[in-house]
Amino acid sequence: MVQLVKAVVLDSFKFKETSLICNLYSQDFGLMSVIVSGMGKSKSIGGQIYFQPLSVIEFSVNYKEKKGILRATNICLVYSPIGIIPDVKKYAISFFIAELILKTCREKEQDPELYALLESTILLLGKEDFYDLHLYFLVKYIHLLGFSMRDNEFLSHDAIDHSHSKKVKDTLIQLSLADSYLPMLVNKAERLIIIKYILHFLESNIGQIKLKSLSVLEDIFV
Repeated sequence: MVQLVKAVVLDSFKFKETSLICNLYSQDFGLMSVIVSGMGKSKSIGGQIYFQPLSVIEFSVNYKEKKGILRATNICLVYSPIGIIPDVKKYAISFFIAELILKTCREKEQDPELYALLESTILLLGKEDFYDLHLYFLVKYIHLLGFSMRDNEFLSHDAIDHSHSKKVKDTLIQLSLADSYLPMLVNKAERLIIIKYILHFLESNIGQIKLKSLSVLEDIFV
């Protein structure tokens, strides 16, 4: 049965000469992979923007639950947080969030809360003061996975650099209690400690995570 699907791009890579394989998080089906024909040789900026991390696209697909990679057609771009002329800071945050989902999302089925979090985060990337958005997303995502960051054990963990401990703990408390995104009053060094600390907490619950995007964040601004 042919269905119209709305999805967030997580990553894409060339397949054969003229095709791409895209990993997506879709509104109705959760994690899914599609093959897109006629894009592998395209060098146009307009074509590339469809498949940047966290681009939101719509497409038609003959959905079969137990089939692996499906063929997508009639693709249209709904929204791209990065833009035709890429903003490197927005790209770094988008790359981090997309890779985090790919490497840690254990449930392939539909999760309306996760999709809503992704979409709201993508829209916030289009606003000013987005520099701590990945921290906010990370905390909210961990809560969706079922892990609490609001207890004393979390905040007393020895992974915190004690030279920054009060500022870092205050920010972590603010992040864990926030119902909506607010920029954090932290510098680059403190932001790096916070993101590594939260990732350490996540790893203690689900196992080691290797994120290439973390080094990109560090190079640009963390």
